[in-house]
Amino acid sequence: MNKNPFFMVCGLCISIYIIPLSAYAYLDLGTGSYVIQMTIASAVGISFFIKMHWRRIKESEKGFFSKVKKNGEHHGEAIGS
Repeated sequence: MNKNPFFMVCGLCISIYIIPLSAYAYLDLGTGSYVIQMTIASAVGISFFIKMHWRRIKESEKGFFSKVKKNGEHHGEAIGS
């Protein structure tokens, strides 16, 4: 990323003009239920992803946390078993 102060100042000035100072919005009860629905859907989606890829996750953690001796032998369980 370019950290030139000129670009940072230009970006700040542009963002001041683009972002409104006050938003006049109406949030009804449906908005709250939509947020709750999206939170539940995200939790279900993440749990389904973990369920489908649990074996890969477990094998990668086993390989990550296993101790390797200097001669290349694993201490503890083997990765493939």
